Amino acid sequence: MQKNTKNNSLENRTSTGEVVDNNKPILSYEEFNEKTKNLRTLSDVTQFTKELLAPTIQKMLEAEMEHHVGYPKSHVVGNLSGNSRNGYYDKKIRTTGGDIKVQIPRDRNGNFEPTVVRKYETVESDVEERIEILLNIYLTEIKKNSVKT
Repeated sequence: MQKNTKNNSLENRTSTGEVVDNNKPILSYEEFNEKTKNLRTLSDVTQFTKELLAPTIQKMLEAEMEHHVGYPKSHVVGNLSGNSRNGYYDKKIRTTGGDIKVQIPRDRNGNFEPTVVRKYETVESDVEERIEILLNIYLTEIKKNSVKT
């Protein structure tokens, strides 16, 4: 994540610097198929999963925060709601694929406890397992949606 100083907003970025929109999938089904077709070595697979891990965790954290406060980001329902988003803090997570950086959302009341990346933990042994489950669900949904259209 990088801070945009012009409008004080945060942008999700992949390891290659591409902006990730939280409302769009990280990869379309076609993009996923194209990238996986080109994987030749274990190193390619490791790099591919590392590229997906940080943006996927970030999206999961954003979804957790949305559920916690009860409304989508920047929605008017949040005005004077009693609790709202209050920025982010940086966190480095050690995974089998190497270190990744994410930004953990905060709420004004200070009681947001993320489950994807727990507070005070820097080593996540089961993060990849949780991501794999999420990716399988995600791909199943994309397949269903592509069949419908």
